[in-house]
This record gives sequence, C-alpha cells and structure tokens, in this order.
Amino acid sequence: MTNARTLLSPAQVADLRKLVPEALRSTWGLLAEVGVYRGGSARIILEAMAAHHCLRTLYLFDTFAGMPPSEPGDHFREGQFAAGLSEVWDYLAPWTDKGQAEFNVGNFPASAYGLEHLRFAFVHVDAGQASTTEACCRWFRMRMVIPGGIMLFSDYTTSGCATAINTHFARKIKRLESGSALVRF
Repeated sequence: MTNARTLLSPAQVADLRKLVPEALRSTWGLLAEVGVYRGGSARIILEAMAAHHCLRTLYLFDTFAGMPPSEPGDHFREGQFAAGLSEVWDYLAPWTDKGQAEFNVGNFPASAYGLEHLRFAFVHVDAGQASTTEACCRWFRMRMVIPGGIMLFSDYTTSGCATAINTHFARKIKRLESGSALVRF
C-alpha cells in the first residue's frame, strides 16, 4: 500500500519499509530524512520505527517552502514541492508529540548546524537537487554508524544527484530495482 502524501513510487516505498527495520536491527544510531515534502515517507519511516518499538529520533530536514533556486542540471523549479511546516507537523503529530520527529527547517546543510555530534543508522535522501544531494553525501558520510549504517537515495535517477552520489560512493552504490541507490557503511 502506498502513501498519497509521498511522491515515491510503490517500489521506493517498499525499499523504505524493508531497509529501515534492517538498519534498526543491525546497528545503533539515529535516523534522518532530507527532503520531507508533505511527510509521507517520513511517516513510513516512523511507522517502521514504531513497529520495531524503536524510540530513536528521526531528524527531518526541509525548507518547507519548496525547492531552493535551481541550478543547471536540476529538474525542479524554485518553490516546487512546498508544504507548510504546520501541515507536516500535524500529519506526524503522533511522533512529534513524543519527540521522535525533530524538524530542522532551512537549506541543508545549514539546517543541520549544531547536530554535528550525532551519528546515524539510516538516512533517506530525496532532495531532488544536485547541490543538496552533494551536501548530504559530504555531511552524512562522516556521521554514519559503521558497520551497519544505510543511506538510501530516492533521487538517483536525476542526473545531477546521481553524479554527486557517484562522486562520493562509487564503489559502495547498489542500484535497486526501484531506481533508488543504496549505500551501506
């Protein structure tokens, strides 16, 4: 079953439902998502956490004002995919009320300022923009739990994003049938 609040394909949703529990079982660390939009994939992650009685925090990074100014090679226009923070906050209320979903508003990586000490078991990147994907690769690669950490890139079919991911993780990338890219640490 898919979630109408996400733009992920059914196969990408299945990837999330499979990989989040795998990361939770195999290692310690927090979870993150960059590119939250309306909260659909964040809810899938949070539901997987709840199903495994996981009390860790999911850090959510987004502008909540849509895409930042586009660059050559980006497929999305400025402001596209805007979703208000209050709308997403309310949608994820069962977890925000318990402190399991932490919102970090703004462009990444500036929105991660002060979180450099954290370590992550699972990171879902669906930023849709080459520069943000590049920033995610640089910022998270040094903060992933080893062994067992997982990064999932849902926008690997976007050429600029794929270039950024390939630059950082060329030997670690596993292309999934959904079109997403998986990197294990």
